[in-house]
Amino acid sequence: MKKDCKTRGLFVPGIWYQMRKILITMKLSLVIILFSLFSAGASVYCQNSKLNLDYKNVSLKEVLGAIEDQSEFRFAFSSEYLDLDRKVSVRFENESVVTILDNIFKETDIRYSVKERMIILYKDEVVGNKVIQQKTVTGKVTDSSGAPLPGVSVVVKGTTTGTITDFDGNYTLANVPGNAILQFLFVGMKKEEISVEGKTVINVVLQEETIGVEEVVVTAMNINRNKQSLGYSLTALSGEDVGQAKETSVVNSLKGKVAGLSISQTAGGVGGSSRVILRGISSLTSSNTPLFVIDGVAMGDGQNSGGGASGKDMGNAMSEIDPENIESISVLKGAGASAAYGSRGANGVILITTKKGRKNGFGITFTSNYDMDIPVLYTKLQNIYGQGIMGMYPPIDPVTNMPAKSNIWALSFGPKMEGQMLPNFAGKETAFSPQPNNVLDYFRTGSTFTNSITLDSGNEKANVLLGFSNVDSKGVSPGNELSRQSFNMRGAMKIGSHIDIDSKISYIHQKVDNRVYMQETAGNAMWMLTVMPRNMRLADLRDNTIDANGNELKFQDEAASTNPYWTLNNLKNNDEKHHLVSFVSAKIELAKWLNLKVQSGMDFNNLKTQEHFASGSSEPRLNIAGGLSNGLFNNLEWNSDFMFSTKKEFSKKISTELNFGGNNRYVTSSSITNSGIGLKAPDFYSISNVKSYSTGTGFSEKTVRSLYSLGSLSYDQWFYFDLSLRNDWSSALPENNNSYFYHSENISLLFTKALGIKSDILSNGRLRGSYGKVGNDTGPYQTNQYYGFVQSNYPYPLGSVGSLAPTDLKPELTSSWEVGTNLGLLKSRVELDFTYYNSKTTNQIMNVDIPNTSGYSSRLLNAGEVKNMGMEMLVNASLIQNDQGLNWDLSINAAKNYSEVVSLYQGLEKIDLGGFFTGLQIEARPGEPFGVIYGNSYLRDSFGDRYIDDTGFPMKGEIKKLGDINPDLAGGISNKFSYKKISFSFLVDFQLGGEFISGSKFYQYTMGTHVNTLPGREEWYSTHGADGTSPIPGVQEDGPVFTGINYNTGETNTIPVLPAKYYSTPFTSSISEDFVLDATNVRLREIVLSYSLPKKIMNFASLKSVSLSLVGRNLGFFYRANDYADPESGYSSGNIGTGREHSPIPTTRFIGMQLKVEF
Repeated sequence: MKKDCKTRGLFVPGIWYQMRKILITMKLSLVIILFSLFSAGASVYCQNSKLNLDYKNVSLKEVLGAIEDQSEFRFAFSSEYLDLDRKVSVRFENESVVTILDNIFKETDIRYSVKERMIILYKDEVVGNKVIQQKTVTGKVTDSSGAPLPGVSVVVKGTTTGTITDFDGNYTLANVPGNAILQFLFVGMKKEEISVEGKTVINVVLQEETIGVEEVVVTAMNINRNKQSLGYSLTALSGEDVGQAKETSVVNSLKGKVAGLSISQTAGGVGGSSRVILRGISSLTSSNTPLFVIDGVAMGDGQNSGGGASGKDMGNAMSEIDPENIESISVLKGAGASAAYGSRGANGVILITTKKGRKNGFGITFTSNYDMDIPVLYTKLQNIYGQGIMGMYPPIDPVTNMPAKSNIWALSFGPKMEGQMLPNFAGKETAFSPQPNNVLDYFRTGSTFTNSITLDSGNEKANVLLGFSNVDSKGVSPGNELSRQSFNMRGAMKIGSHIDIDSKISYIHQKVDNRVYMQETAGNAMWMLTVMPRNMRLADLRDNTIDANGNELKFQDEAASTNPYWTLNNLKNNDEKHHLVSFVSAKIELAKWLNLKVQSGMDFNNLKTQEHFASGSSEPRLNIAGGLSNGLFNNLEWNSDFMFSTKKEFSKKISTELNFGGNNRYVTSSSITNSGIGLKAPDFYSISNVKSYSTGTGFSEKTVRSLYSLGSLSYDQWFYFDLSLRNDWSSALPENNNSYFYHSENISLLFTKALGIKSDILSNGRLRGSYGKVGNDTGPYQTNQYYGFVQSNYPYPLGSVGSLAPTDLKPELTSSWEVGTNLGLLKSRVELDFTYYNSKTTNQIMNVDIPNTSGYSSRLLNAGEVKNMGMEMLVNASLIQNDQGLNWDLSINAAKNYSEVVSLYQGLEKIDLGGFFTGLQIEARPGEPFGVIYGNSYLRDSFGDRYIDDTGFPMKGEIKKLGDINPDLAGGISNKFSYKKISFSFLVDFQLGGEFISGSKFYQYTMGTHVNTLPGREEWYSTHGADGTSPIPGVQEDGPVFTGINYNTGETNTIPVLPAKYYSTPFTSSISEDFVLDATNVRLREIVLSYSLPKKIMNFASLKSVSLSLVGRNLGFFYRANDYADPESGYSSGNIGTGREHSPIPTTRFIGMQLKVEF
């Protein structure tokens, strides 16, 4: 971020100007939504509308249009029987629509029927000069379980005469010819056609359509397309897929449900972020998170997630979306799917469509969820030996009666814990006994209570939806709490017959207290809890936090250690966020063949952060004098779009669709921060109460202007060709190098239809292929040379220049192609989806070190190439489907991605991406996959046996590859069973292969707390004297022995060594090999058991539907390859987030229930 040395207010001029625009947009959106609300309820008044018409010798089309303009009525008809060019003359003043229509259509064969505000024009049926008798038909439409289906379209075949079923599935249709055929249509159900044959009551049971549930999907630029016409891979999910077993972050609900989508939640507690990656890492140093687009509004891609020793995960915008407001999710994976988004499409796109108001009637939906978050400890700690070293308890100070507190005496290599009375770290006599629960007992059972209510109403002219959601969540870490309120208003209305307006306001207010600190930092209680002596009582730590001088009282003097309860009470943080998303769009029918859509939308958030710590801590990263830090951050992304759309049918077989549009994207941010140390008065946390402080301000802005075109060609509904073109002009790139062109070409071939194949075995088949080129832009000011100013005690601020600005920087470019097939087998009961993809990302943007004599430390430039290739597979099968209401659906997805760093900057051997201080590093090396783990190995012979020196300790070998953070295979298996009103589903996801660095194992071995540090201790202490080092004369020395061969003799090593040295040798000798763990795991990710109340009960209570669900998430492992940590417990949502873990808070198991009521 560019620093500004001038003093600014919170809203610098650019931000203030944008805030005025935000307020104007909010007012406009609110006006439209309120107008929609009133329009939706105005039906009863418009039925009595009186019209004034005065036309002479004009077309019928013009008169019908005038009626629509002056009233709330709309006409439905077919031009096959209605002559719109017929000349008519009318003159009416304050006359009803009925009278006008009777006059216009007298002496013709056109008749009309009125359904609420819909006027259906139809032609009289005459057979042998005799008018066929017309009847009123009534009935009820249900599903296979007997539940009523509201909103089913009931249409007289060949006409536009029709109606829809009400909340109870009932319908009434007047003026139905006796020989008519009724069509019953509902999304996701098989179409039914029933001949009237004189019947006046027709009840229908609709069956689920196994093919076609996902036929119409949302694609780039929010364009709805038939899924079979797409030449690229797209996964579509419904709101129900993420709404039942919901989490506080909706993104986590996608885990295991989309092939090629990798999701892992950080160990950041409630309000934390998640790492989201599609088809592998393509950018070495930039973000690889997909672009999230909600209702056509692109969300800001900034996220503030913790990592390393710095501490907190601040979450991101995606964790705040209300799952109850989601209608559908589309995951666009390859460049062929995302090229329309240009320089933001390199990492794929996740499109979220939210719910709209219903088109008829009024409804209320209430949902309540309660979840218990149960902490689970996946590491195994020993409960045999307590505090000390060499089998001895620390020496006691005769004055304080306290044991020695040097680091070496804080290990768990002391005597056996047998209840002997010994002074604790506070000098109080306590029983020296094991504390098997002294880790989990620090934590608590968390809880999440979510209540949501949605009200929606509408008619043919307008609809509106109002939604409110409240989330109260308590994390398993004491004090970690989240409160979130979400408010959504969406309204749509039709102005005349040519303009459709849609608008939305979404406001989220979130407060989080005491976000969890991660890794090796003072606020991470888990670090101390898992390495402190196994005899340590939590009550002793809780009751003895302050010494005689008022400072923190600890069980050891090592500087980085803490008393977890002192930290809990004296290190506090909180943040408050206001997040606003809004848009207004208008679709205008300029002609029958041409539409124009204009939209303006923004994503704005304001974040306030506070952190303070009391005086008295000896932790060097805090300061014994106490201190505080505050921040205020504003981020705004504003997108304005226009798009012309046209469709043309050249013949019955050939049709085209063309879209041409443009986008203006403006991004700006500002910040004010201050921090200080040295509290003048204790426990008063104000910047005016510190002895030394610093302040800072920041401001940045960026603009990208774009033009794009999307075209499609269809031949006979079995061949489809799509073309996407886009050009971006970015202010972040050099002026002479800021224009870049992106494109994609896609083909879909329905070969079974083309070849006329009709078979129950091969029901349908499709081949598809795609090629695209997309980009990854850079941040603002990367190409400008500027000074970074910092506050100092000198008269003037200090300025420095770190990186040499480039003059010819380009965006990263990703070229990708994919081929795939979709097969429907056994009457489409089984669907197979297979994809192979290959992508290449060039022009990697990276900082390269240059000689300090140049006056700079590094240079930003384009260099390097990364390849990704892989396969994705999806199988959906309807294994059981019968008329008794029993169903079993199975879904299996799997993905394998192989990445390769093809090249880096000339002469550059590797890029260090992050590591651990045992010498382990996660790196990018040419010829290797992204994220290989390198470190010091054991010195081995040609057979792989370790070399041992003459003292019995292993020898350090060369630095070599020890692992790879990428899995060999990942996916999920879901099953759903349903029987009438009961459904049961579960999801198992898996990761095979891949490795990660474990800081937990490193410290638990070094400190002697892990159960695997027990072997050899008993043997050593039983053969050595009281000092723990001298062998007992005449007794064969025994103890832990490093397996291997003596380097000098070649004989098998038999020399036992001191247990504390045996298990800490990798620390003292920097051998890293043992701390790279296998990430393979298979876990039960999700279970849902639901029951819907019978219709009789709902009718009695005047309810539409009631369902009760028991849910569980992250319930446990079927298999886990390591005994030390959950492979998903990374401490960052960045590119290598899952590659490192270090003392994360316990993994949580969610168990809860959901009640959903629809009125």
